[in-house]
Amino acid sequence: MGAKVIEAEEAVTVGLATRLFGPEELERGTYGFAEELCRLSQFTIRAVSATVRAINAGAQEADPALQARIMGGFEGEDYLEGRAAFLEKRKPKFTYR
Repeated sequence: MGAKVIEAEEAVTVGLATRLFGPEELERGTYGFAEELCRLSQFTIRAVSATVRAINAGAQEADPALQARIMGGFEGEDYLEGRAAFLEKRKPKFTYR
């Protein structure tokens, strides 16, 4: 991709962004998105945040601590709850805070 500047619509199309809000929707849309994130596994949210920070700092591979956090997302209580909720067709009740 290089240093090419892309428009917001293209960012959504190619998957760099998940949604787009107009100026009149920005506050409501942003708060709604934040509420969605709060309902997700906070273990996973923190692991993703740590991964993004590492990439921004120049990491090209996960160090052992980051790798452990990533793998923890596939072994912890939130993962088990998410899987069970999916199979039972219900909303998950994550406990990790």
